[in-house]
Amino acid sequence: PNKGGSSLVHIALFVIQFNFAIGTVLAKIGMVKLNPIVFAFYREVAAGIVLGIVARYLYPNERFTTGIRAILWTGLCVFGTQIFSIIGIKLATNAVDFAIWQPVQPVLVLCVSIYLGWERLNKARAFGILSAFFGCVLVVLVSTTTDNTTTALLLRRIAANIFFFLSCACGVGYQILSKPILRIYPSICIAAWCYGIASM
Repeated sequence: PNKGGSSLVHIALFVIQFNFAIGTVLAKIGMVKLNPIVFAFYREVAAGIVLGIVARYLYPNERFTTGIRAILWTGLCVFGTQIFSIIGIKLATNAVDFAIWQPVQPVLVLCVSIYLGWERLNKARAFGILSAFFGCVLVVLVSTTTDNTTTALLLRRIAANIFFFLSCACGVGYQILSKPILRIYPSICIAAWCYGIASM
């Protein structure tokens, strides 16, 4: 991509991570007295409606005619991403646990893309992968040593991180599976259809 396109990509990635941070805090607040599955349903429906309106406005003549299986699988991945992350947030003892999984997802996407031959591994990407890995390890070690952790809290934290891993895996699946169909449909339409499937 050209420099302008690359800048827009990085701005979009920053906005996404910022939204993740806000969403995590709001989810933790919203689930104090709310079942996580119900919360996930409300969020998927709201996202599907908003995305559907935007997609309809931008692409009024776009029709879902091919790639049905791929759309269904990506929708299931969106569902898994949201439900597993919300259950994990419900179990998590602090905000750090979920925060450290956010930089893991793009790293895993890159690793899978390299494995599939879509991307090439070079020194810069290898450095980025290692930096993200050791950064996450450092955050985990620091947050663990500063917590007054009991056995019950430790088990709860382990369970939360298992759900975060499953959420991350589904997120990777969504991004990998959606790449081929992005050549057919606009990205906003794919997102709207996937969130609609996830809410059902």
